[in-house]
Amino acid sequence: MRLCLRISEKKTIIQQKRIFSINQKHYKTMKKKLQKVIDAINARLAKNTLSDDASAMWEEVRAAFETLAEDGQEHTITELADQFEQIKAKYESQDEEIQNRIQKVRDEVMTIVKGNKNVKDQFTPEVRRAIANAIHSAHNLKEVKENIAAVCKANAIEIRTKRDSVSGLSFAEVIDYALQLKQENNDEIFDGLRKTNRSKFFYGELDPTNPSHIAKQWDKTSETQKAEQELAVNGKTITTAYIYKLQSLAHEDLDDAREAADEVRLLADIRDELRRAVKGLAVRAMLVGDAYNPNGSKVTVFETIGTKTTSDLFTTVVNPATANTPNIADLRKAASKVKTERKWAVMTSDLKLLLSERPQGADSHFYTDAELAAQIGVDRVIDRDFIGDVTGLHAVIFDPDEYWVKEKNVIDTAFPEFRDNRQGYIYEINMGGAIHGLESTAVLREA
Repeated sequence: MRLCLRISEKKTIIQQKRIFSINQKHYKTMKKKLQKVIDAINARLAKNTLSDDASAMWEEVRAAFETLAEDGQEHTITELADQFEQIKAKYESQDEEIQNRIQKVRDEVMTIVKGNKNVKDQFTPEVRRAIANAIHSAHNLKEVKENIAAVCKANAIEIRTKRDSVSGLSFAEVIDYALQLKQENNDEIFDGLRKTNRSKFFYGELDPTNPSHIAKQWDKTSETQKAEQELAVNGKTITTAYIYKLQSLAHEDLDDAREAADEVRLLADIRDELRRAVKGLAVRAMLVGDAYNPNGSKVTVFETIGTKTTSDLFTTVVNPATANTPNIADLRKAASKVKTERKWAVMTSDLKLLLSERPQGADSHFYTDAELAAQIGVDRVIDRDFIGDVTGLHAVIFDPDEYWVKEKNVIDTAFPEFRDNRQGYIYEINMGGAIHGLESTAVLREA
């Protein structure tokens, strides 16, 4: 029994020494960081270039951090941030200039404390799991934000406020970093479209041969008034609606993922699928329309290019020279009708393969994607097989900068379904889109 006690006592002593050693190491590391802050403050004060209020604030920060550096205790970054906030509160006023100077001081101090750490480095596996759990356990969007804000504060990750649009991360960026989503996983066409905050724009068709449409010279000896342009200007409105994707997962499956420390990957997969589905449907509605959802759920707020059968101010319809056998010359003719600098061509994978082939005797060689794009006269060739869903449609060519999308709101949250022990996930965007540029799109289709 005594032997067992001695062994147990030795283990306890070893553990205590190990904990003491770790704490000492952490304390020394934090003390070095605090000393860097103090040295930086001393250097700033020595320059004597600060206003009275900024100088007084620096002095108080230095005194507070010197006290923390010498008290023999380990301090987290959160404690330092809180210490600064207490000092900051004493100097705040309604003067915007003073507030901006205070914010600048705070940013400099915390940058030194964090050691100029990369933003991504702050999202350790523990932080990412905490954010995933914050999303899983929330009952609504408000709780998602509150839970994530609490995790960020505990880990000194700054979240951007409405008043401060420069420093810190938005909630969407926090979730992106936490789940390590890659931008290229989203629909590349949607991400390339022009995002605008305008709901309406105006257009008109100018005839360069019509005297009532063109510029004129003013004759200084003339007594007549300057002629006003006789051109009807039309308005085009972008209407929006919520486009969403929703799915759910059993709580038991979530518990298994959490137990295996796999909740971050699981949540990332769910969120990625939802986002891609919403963006993908918007692109489909833009290029060929929504032909599969029933009335009431059909996406109708995106102007469709590929279903047009006659030309208008925004889209030129081109027919292949030989019926049902489009070739590169037909595509190049359609591309030439798009009167902009940037052009993307979207077609089925079968047509892309057919156009790429260059028979040479018994062998076949193929254009690369870049070579095929150059032959057609566009910047990119993208294959999407849903182009074949529209009878007679071969390709859509457009300038992504001239297709405008208005996004009013994005909802990205989880919510519980207690009645059947499931967790719901939803991603939705209140958005709509329309062609903005005159002659900025073209369609190659059968007559």
